[in-house]
Amino acid sequence: MKKAVLLFVVFLSLLSPDLFSQNDSLPPLSTDRPTYSIAPVIVPHNTFQIETGFLFQNESTDFSDIKDMYFGQTLFRYGLFNNFELRLSASYRQQTITAKETGLDSTITGVNPISVGLKFKIFDGKGVIPQLGFIADMTLRHIGKAGFHPTYSYPTGRILATNQITKNLSFLYNIGFAYNGESADGFFIWSGALVYTLFNKLSIYVEPFGSFDHNNLPTNNFDAGLTFLIRHNMQIDVSGGTSFTSSSNYANIGFSWRIPR
Repeated sequence: MKKAVLLFVVFLSLLSPDLFSQNDSLPPLSTDRPTYSIAPVIVPHNTFQIETGFLFQNESTDFSDIKDMYFGQTLFRYGLFNNFELRLSASYRQQTITAKETGLDSTITGVNPISVGLKFKIFDGKGVIPQLGFIADMTLRHIGKAGFHPTYSYPTGRILATNQITKNLSFLYNIGFAYNGESADGFFIWSGALVYTLFNKLSIYVEPFGSFDHNNLPTNNFDAGLTFLIRHNMQIDVSGGTSFTSSSNYANIGFSWRIPR
């Protein structure tokens, strides 16, 4: 993990300072990471935004321990219109599975399946009426490392909402429907993030999220983290989470950048 962070810092230092110049005519940067909940905010028209990071996840089952590392877990966003954006996400993944009985392990490394999608704003929100949006993604099974391919390409859709409770406190919440790429049975997904802005640049959040369907027990998870706005168009974030229904937890660090136009 230390090597990944070091390489990330070196990469940023090699970029021209002009690339990080800010355009104050645009609103402050708004990102879809690190929360699981997604805000109905659209990237400004004709603007390109990159949100990337490193994630480590550990899971223990009855038979094995599974460790996943996602390098460059990246979301590319482009504002096609004032209320509509295009999205593409990809990551490089290393998964190690260790059998508890024998201690033998196997490792797979390669590109994770790529997702493409769109997001649009429905309503700006006013008073108690939330800001509303919708997002739809399709995960493609033919692109990426064979060992990570789902059996089928699969869609995910969510209704996005945000209520501004006070000047510094907001509530993001989503409800949607998804598939796992392995069966024709879908499941509902939900999340709700309470975000508090300590001052103009630093925000913290707490968030439960999960899924449920008619065949299986629901999954319930929790995460928390913080974001810091370095400049008008640059942000760093740190987060971590755990599951209440399985032996799983994760840690995540990230960087987001809206490229000046």
